[in-house]
Amino acid sequence: MHLKRLIVKNFRNLRYVDIALTAGINIVVGDNGAGKTNITRALRLLLDPAVSSQGRDLSAEDFFAGSGGPGKASEILIAGEFAFNPDDERESNFANELLGGDDGIPRLVYRFRPNPGVAFQLDHGGLVDGNLRLEDYVSQRVVGTTRDLEALSWRDDLGGEPKESKLRQYHLIELPALRDVEQALKSQRSSPLYRLLQTIQIDPDSQRAILVALKEANDSIEERDSFRELADAISSSYAGLVGDIEPLTVSLGFSEPTLSQLLRTLGLFVSTEENAVAHGVDRNGLGFNNLLYAAMQIEYFRRRIQERRAGQLLIIEEPEAHLHPHAQEAFVQTLSEQQFQTIVTTHSAHVTASSGINAIVALTRTEGAATASNLAARANLSDAESSDLSRYLDATKASLLFARKVLLVEGASELMLLPMFARRMKINLAKRAISVIAMQGTHFDVFAKLFQTGALAMRAAILADGDQFRDDEGRAQAVFDDGAQVVRGGTDFVRTFSNRTTLEYAICQANSLMAIRDTSRELGAVRALQVFDRAIASETDADMAEAQLHTWRVASRYGKARFAQLLAGKKFDPPAYISDALRWLDRGDET
Repeated sequence: MHLKRLIVKNFRNLRYVDIALTAGINIVVGDNGAGKTNITRALRLLLDPAVSSQGRDLSAEDFFAGSGGPGKASEILIAGEFAFNPDDERESNFANELLGGDDGIPRLVYRFRPNPGVAFQLDHGGLVDGNLRLEDYVSQRVVGTTRDLEALSWRDDLGGEPKESKLRQYHLIELPALRDVEQALKSQRSSPLYRLLQTIQIDPDSQRAILVALKEANDSIEERDSFRELADAISSSYAGLVGDIEPLTVSLGFSEPTLSQLLRTLGLFVSTEENAVAHGVDRNGLGFNNLLYAAMQIEYFRRRIQERRAGQLLIIEEPEAHLHPHAQEAFVQTLSEQQFQTIVTTHSAHVTASSGINAIVALTRTEGAATASNLAARANLSDAESSDLSRYLDATKASLLFARKVLLVEGASELMLLPMFARRMKINLAKRAISVIAMQGTHFDVFAKLFQTGALAMRAAILADGDQFRDDEGRAQAVFDDGAQVVRGGTDFVRTFSNRTTLEYAICQANSLMAIRDTSRELGAVRALQVFDRAIASETDADMAEAQLHTWRVASRYGKARFAQLLAGKKFDPPAYISDALRWLDRGDET
């Protein structure tokens, strides 16, 4: 069983979001303040049995700013739809508790709305809408129906309240970011080790053998003079305090001679290749302990699946907080292989690149409210396009998911030069949250589909230039690459800025000749220097054309990326199609 759909209405910055979820791993991305933590909090309000009824009562700050609540009668609503296996008895029993419509889909709805008496008082003058207080609201979890939840009024009733015992069959665990796992690993209440120990089956003979061994260990301690003398001294001090009122005898030992107490006192010890001596978790690093903590939660869920429990959901916030990039990728790949549902929130391009495009849910802020989208579905990607994009979305290109504007370029040369060009135009790419993504090719079309309403609603500029071919006389000529897979004409979010010649031709202008000459000299292209000197002196069309050709030849011979890397250390203005693209992204100027 898994949560296949989540609807959140009027909760914090989530005015109304409707998210489809996969049965496996789901990666929620977005910049700071986009609403990732609000999604995880909404899930806990809906599903977490550890949240008390009092904990489900919200505050004024939890209402979406435009809802008017809590003063004006309104409602915070969180709804979940589930997919289940009808042949599984436990899943069917849980699902049947949540059936409220005629479509056979189990639904659970959390509502925080004015209590039933408020509607009567509003209708009969006992209360004035706009003057309500939090005390007038009540939280409840009810069975959902097929009704349109976005249009649902707070006055409308849904199904009845399901049994709390049934809801507890669905298990949710949240691993928050920056968690103090060392204390959690040591705590009897919160340790996942104790939860795991409760799942193991110990036969009666083994139980008796363990208790005998425990008693012998305790007896061995008591027989030692130093321990016995200390216990007697504590007993004597106690007797001096209370006399014969509450007499007792003190002894020292490992644990009470009961199996349940033994399980509570068992600790976790680890060793490594570098340190073969087992030691406690307090000697581990924070990242290591976080992985250990997550590993035990994963094992607990695996055991729940073997016991055929109703369902489980693991929520992990920002796993990158304590993990280096390779560990992040391995961690996500392991989660993707599990048989239970996981929802991960992240700022890490390494996490998103390891998950595939179908797993990504993007949150973006628009006019004070967050919008959420399943990228592959909202962008109408075919299976082939999704697979292609997932293979291509490495850690560098995945940074587009965290940007506010994107500049898609063909390769490393543009990637090297664009920051210098932006600085010349006094555009701070970092502060404007503009990501420059090198495609290492011209297949822009699939990426461009991501930038639209309902998916990534942000501007994306495409830089496309021409290619070279040899004419009949063997001379290199420039031609626009009509085979480039670009968006012709543009959309509200995507616009192509093209040049009919290759980049090296385009950047060779009167204002850049000195920079190109110096770069050529640094690379050892001595023969080309005379060509550039001639163009600098004359600036005739013929000499400029020859300089452009030699710019391309030098870059091709010594490596275009290396040429661009050295050239980026100089200062000169960008060609028009590049400055137009940067200006469109920066200010939205029509070009």
